[in-house]
Amino acid sequence: MNTPTKAGIALAVAALGWAGGTAYTGNRVMTELKDVGPFGKDGPAFVKVVDNKYEKTFTGAVRTMQIELGCPDGQTKPAHVTWQDTISHGPLPGFKGVGAARIESKLILDDEARKAMKAAIGTDEFPFTMTTVVGFGGGTSTTVQSPGIRMNDAKTGMQLTLEPLEGKVDRSGDKVNVSYKINGYRVADKNGVQIDIQGITGSSKGQGNNWWALATEGDAKMTLMTMRMPQAGDKPAFQLKDLVLKQTGSISNELYTAETTMTGAGEAGGHKLDAVKVKATMKNMHAPSYVKMMESLFKPLSECKLPGQTAAAPAIAPDAAASEAAADPSVAAAAQAEAAQAASKEMLTSMMTGLQGMVVHNPEFSLDELSVTFEGSTAKLAYSVGTQGMTAADLQGGFSPALMNKVKVSAKAEVPVALLKSIAKIKNQPPEAVEAGLGQILASGYVSRDGDVLKANLVFDKGVAKVNGKPVPLPGMPPAAPEESASAPQ
Repeated sequence: MNTPTKAGIALAVAALGWAGGTAYTGNRVMTELKDVGPFGKDGPAFVKVVDNKYEKTFTGAVRTMQIELGCPDGQTKPAHVTWQDTISHGPLPGFKGVGAARIESKLILDDEARKAMKAAIGTDEFPFTMTTVVGFGGGTSTTVQSPGIRMNDAKTGMQLTLEPLEGKVDRSGDKVNVSYKINGYRVADKNGVQIDIQGITGSSKGQGNNWWALATEGDAKMTLMTMRMPQAGDKPAFQLKDLVLKQTGSISNELYTAETTMTGAGEAGGHKLDAVKVKATMKNMHAPSYVKMMESLFKPLSECKLPGQTAAAPAIAPDAAASEAAADPSVAAAAQAEAAQAASKEMLTSMMTGLQGMVVHNPEFSLDELSVTFEGSTAKLAYSVGTQGMTAADLQGGFSPALMNKVKVSAKAEVPVALLKSIAKIKNQPPEAVEAGLGQILASGYVSRDGDVLKANLVFDKGVAKVNGKPVPLPGMPPAAPEESASAPQ
């Protein structure tokens, strides 16, 4: 067999392999995407797919969805947008890499929406693009990019500038990696208040759909954040520089532990802050219950419920409720108030369920350090809050001495006298004024002085609060038992 023949056979085999791979991946992708919305099977209720067309070709497909945005309230019509996915089938999707598929997603706006967007941000093209690469093992890598936007609202005087950004979400099995880069963000109002943020980068790693609550590793940096206010003149009212954030987390026996540290420097009122540090820790957080609590905070934002409606069954037919609300504005207002009250009650009930699952594991949150260094002097604050031996039944009776006996709180603060004198100097007050004012504070016994440092320590344990060892009466709690004297007869 001569060489050209061999080459021809090799090309034919390769073509058949590519064709077979394309057909297989095309069918697999269609199965996954045909009947789901842009946010998957469990998207938010205010995003409703009213039409979903999937047009398949040999090398790819186009999925076009007509979407309604908003919750029906009987007064306003939901907005309509078109979401379009251009899908290239693997194994060489779009000849831009290797994978099961490559999906280019975009919003297609109608003429009215394009006109409104051009008036708002100067362009009629949607300023975000999204590309998803699907791996053969089912993993995905999604990249969102934007060249930035600039908006100037003449009616409100609000100005917004979002510089180029990029975000990426990689999913593989139950692992999720997130990374992002935002060049800058600026917002200003007509009164001269301006917030300017520059140089944001970061990444985070977590597990499964709850990666946002149960991060196992994370880091972030911000070059500069500046707040300007008219009364501050040319100097920033507040400024943070070179912020660095680190986070670690782990789960063992369903208990989540995490530590977060942030460091940087800043400026307040034109005065330099040499260093700023925050360190916080969570311990013994029952992961399923913690996630339930966090989800209960955000769940109302993704639901569309009418007054009296529950997840199980609506008490009022949607059409009837909408018609009644449209006929009488007072009915609409009452319905909105009723819905808000019901949503708050449901959220609190859900949070309480999560809390009941957490307290039995003796959870603890601590602010290990909040420190600010000014002119060489450092002020520090730290506290911790936790439970010990509490049960779910303890929460049923509301606030009681028995419940508080199982709550533990500790806090301490340290402030150098030199720092107080530096602040007094800014206010044109002499150092003697600081010393004179300290006498009354120290006489209370709630603050002690150790050389040039003022200290205060709070402990709340087994229903008793003490500041610097001195019992402090609390409303609703029994008085502390008197301490026995060391010289008391035996």
